[in-house]
Amino acid sequence: MTYSPASLPRSYDWRDDAECLRPGHDPELWHPAGTTGAWAVQIEEAQAVCRSCPVINECARWALDNRESGIWGGMTEQDRAAYRRRRARRTA
Repeated sequence: MTYSPASLPRSYDWRDDAECLRPGHDPELWHPAGTTGAWAVQIEEAQAVCRSCPVINECARWALDNRESGIWGGMTEQDRAAYRRRRARRTA
């Protein structure tokens, strides 16, 4: 019997349960081009979806560990930078 990669069981990936990847969500929503005006509204909309997501914590942790851009786990890039600074001060 031969196995192809598609026939092998895949381990769980938190992204399988990510609300933002469900149909009906525009992927660009999580990548605003700014932080004020219309972009602030876009950020709020993305964060509202994140708040209803069952994997919000895993998503935020992944973005913190991988220095992703955009909104992940309900956090903007600025939020994650501030979190890293606070964490660094606590461990210093």
